[in-house]
Amino acid sequence: IDLAEQLLALGDFMGCWAIRGAFDLHPVSRLTLTWERLPRKEASRNKKLAALFEPRLNFVEYRKALDVQLTETSFAVPILAFVPKDIIRLESNEPTFSDPGLVDVDKLRSIYYVLQYLSFANTEAFLKLHPTLKPNQPIWDFFANLPVIQEATLEQLSYNAEPRMAVPQNSRRIHSTSLSNPQRSSANH
Repeated sequence: IDLAEQLLALGDFMGCWAIRGAFDLHPVSRLTLTWERLPRKEASRNKKLAALFEPRLNFVEYRKALDVQLTETSFAVPILAFVPKDIIRLESNEPTFSDPGLVDVDKLRSIYYVLQYLSFANTEAFLKLHPTLKPNQPIWDFFANLPVIQEATLEQLSYNAEPRMAVPQNSRRIHSTSLSNPQRSSANH
């Protein structure tokens, strides 16, 4: 949670989203006992981060925060997975020309701003404008040497930390046959 908030403070929405998304992976999200032990303040911070990346209304909260970040600092790392989606949405959902043959300048301007920011962020001029963005070698080394845990291994670690809860033997299960044939179901019970 701390790292995700630090990345967000730096304007790195992509990194924050990746960390927040890791919390939603099954091996992590299923750790109910662990999540219940999380202090209330930490849980509240996590909930706030989760709300930022909710897909409701095309990620409206993320988009607001991104706009604020770009307005205040002129720097942000957007969620790159959304960029092609946004361009496709702009291109396919809005006509380029109106009925009398006029060009929709707002549509073209929106596409231009997305592409301009991404291309400018990859230039020396951008780094001169944001001198603090130079790579930090210890941080670079840390992430470059971070071990990657495969999902199957993560799943096993999750079950080692919190084993599956056993289903009581006297619990009744609904079988697919009982749903399709009520007479057969009552005869079986």
